[in-house]
Amino acid sequence: MPEKKNKFLIFRRWLEHDISNKVKTKTDSDLFDWICLIILFGGGTVFIFLLMYFNVIDLNGLIQGFILWFTAFAIFRYTKETYWLKKISQKQYITSIRPYLRLQWETKGNLVLVNEGKGVAVDIKFKFVDNNESENSITFNNVSTMSAGGQTRSFVPDSINQNESLNPEKKEYKIEANYKDIEGRKYYTVFKTNLKYNDKFEILKQEKQK
Repeated sequence: MPEKKNKFLIFRRWLEHDISNKVKTKTDSDLFDWICLIILFGGGTVFIFLLMYFNVIDLNGLIQGFILWFTAFAIFRYTKETYWLKKISQKQYITSIRPYLRLQWETKGNLVLVNEGKGVAVDIKFKFVDNNESENSITFNNVSTMSAGGQTRSFVPDSINQNESLNPEKKEYKIEANYKDIEGRKYYTVFKTNLKYNDKFEILKQEKQK
């Protein structure tokens, strides 16, 4: 039996992707701004004319009413732009202090963790997952601190023969890592062996936790 199409979702997709994108391309302005403009000036104009029609205000009141509505829109637009500038600034700041971990396999048989991010990674905890199973078969050492651009092999215990137990060419596995930045934001990443990559690992996920 064919699924019933959701008309609201179809309308929302049409409004957001088709109409909104066309408006932004031609006017460099968000569709939401135009909607607010129509509501403020359209609704305000009708309301003011109704007041004048019923003799609540005179011509001077009509002019003052238009000035008030224009001021309201200007304040709204300024507030909106300021809010988004603040959001962009916060995002840039977080990016500047965010760690970004990468895992690589050296030809001489070492597993190396690299911090490619601009920030320091702290309290890095690992979990080894073999053949998509949830139970750990190898326990790694935790890493307390890792500077930007730094790398470490110390998370693999000396008792483990890396070439036999961790060689991506011999077995498939995943390594999950939980870590923080210097301000305590938590991150989660998953590495999976993949011989198509130069590092022999692909990053399945690397995201900030809520």
